[in-house]
Amino acid sequence: MIQYLIIRIIESSGQTFTEATKVRDNQTNTAVEVNNKGKAIKKYEEKNKKSSRLFIFRK
Repeated sequence: MIQYLIIRIIESSGQTFTEATKVRDNQTNTAVEVNNKGKAIKKYEEKNKKSSRLFIFRK
C-alpha cells in the first residue's frame, strides 16, 4: 500500500491548505515537538540511535 504524508496548514486568516505528498520507499517521516530546528534534530537523534539521516525540506 502507498503511504502519503498529509500536511494541513491553517493561516491566521482562517484559510486552510491541505497537501498530500507520496512517501518514497527510502524515506521516513517523524514529527517532534520542540522550539527550534536544532533541538528537533537532537531529539530525533536521541530517539533514533541508528545511523540515519534527517532531511528538512523547505518550500
